[in-house]
Amino acid sequence: LTYNNGEKDGPYKSYYENGQLNEELTYNNGEKDGPYKSYYENGQLNEELTYNNGKLDRQVKYYYYNGQLQQEGTYKNGQPDGPVKFYYDNGQLREEGTYNNGKQDGPLKSYHENGQLMGEGTYKDDKLDGPVKWYYDNGQLREEGTYNNGKRDGLWKFYHQFYSIHNNGQLKEERTYKNDKYIDSKFY
Repeated sequence: LTYNNGEKDGPYKSYYENGQLNEELTYNNGEKDGPYKSYYENGQLNEELTYNNGKLDRQVKYYYYNGQLQQEGTYKNGQPDGPVKFYYDNGQLREEGTYNNGKQDGPLKSYHENGQLMGEGTYKDDKLDGPVKWYYDNGQLREEGTYNNGKRDGLWKFYHQFYSIHNNGQLKEERTYKNDKYIDSKFY
């Protein structure tokens, strides 16, 4: 590593005490610039990022200690911008959504560890907005309702999980919300 006018400049590598590579990157006038990689002490890749003048830019990837991909997405000027995916440590997709200038914006889907859909809705300006649905890990509908600017609004329906003849996946409760405040319930 060299210094230019007192600022870090050029390629840089750091190592763990056991000699294993910890991180590798390039500095430009004291700012991280270009590809960046960090590693766990066991040698597995931890982070794979790109910096532009000290800010995250372009594709980013984070990994679990076991080497499985944990998160991937796109950054622009240090903010998430574009599609983002999160994974369980077994490699199964956990969540997928979209960001716009650092705020969640657009459809969001989350999944149970077994791959079944857990929930779906839409974000607008970093807040849930519109219809949402949540599911049990067997795929059955658990609840559904509507968000308005990040707050529960209107009729919400809750369903029994199908286990036996008594809990047959039928509607068990309806709740009404206004501006995220509970108003009323009806049980079945």
